[in-house]
Amino acid sequence: MCDLLGNGDPEVALVELNHKIMELIDSDDDITAVEAASYSLGLCTDADTHLARLEEFGAKHFLDQRQARRYSDRGLHQLARLISTHWTTQTVPEATLILIGLDETQVGFTIQLRCQHHIHMHPPQLSLWQDNEPQPTPLSPAWTTTSQPEALWHEQELTEPTIVQLQSETTIRLVWRGETWPKFTVVLTGNIYADMVKSQTLGAACAVTVVDAE
Repeated sequence: MCDLLGNGDPEVALVELNHKIMELIDSDDDITAVEAASYSLGLCTDADTHLARLEEFGAKHFLDQRQARRYSDRGLHQLARLISTHWTTQTVPEATLILIGLDETQVGFTIQLRCQHHIHMHPPQLSLWQDNEPQPTPLSPAWTTTSQPEALWHEQELTEPTIVQLQSETTIRLVWRGETWPKFTVVLTGNIYADMVKSQTLGAACAVTVVDAE
């Protein structure tokens, strides 16, 4: 949880957890279970024992200890789901595809990947699809790790940019599967001689297409 919410810092993670729970409690949704979990964790009370925290929550909502515990257990499961899904947007794996304009006949591209060490991601898959080819051509470029072994974020990038000869329609496709879907960023740089450049993302896949009508 420290890695997911606090980028490795327990104090930052605690502040972020408090902030997000307060936002949730202030919403119009039914948050009784989450509030009960907050009492159990000591976030909404100064009581120093778990039993005292549940009793305080139960007194507030006119519940006995057994009912309060049930709400607390359900709320802890809800928080676990939120922490591992909706609240991890700042710590999801990131893939950046940089498309580089070279001249009228070719472009280059490089890719930078980063993910926290505790998130399992499969090796990325790259392919090139041009014109009316029946299926894409797999690419197997070399990758270089740019982060330190003990770093929270594992980072790697293509050892050198890949050069692609442009045709009427050229698509570079990156698929990066793992425990969670990555965030994709596409960067265009240099003079790209094309009528249109478009990007599409769906789940674990990102495709960048260069269209030249001439």
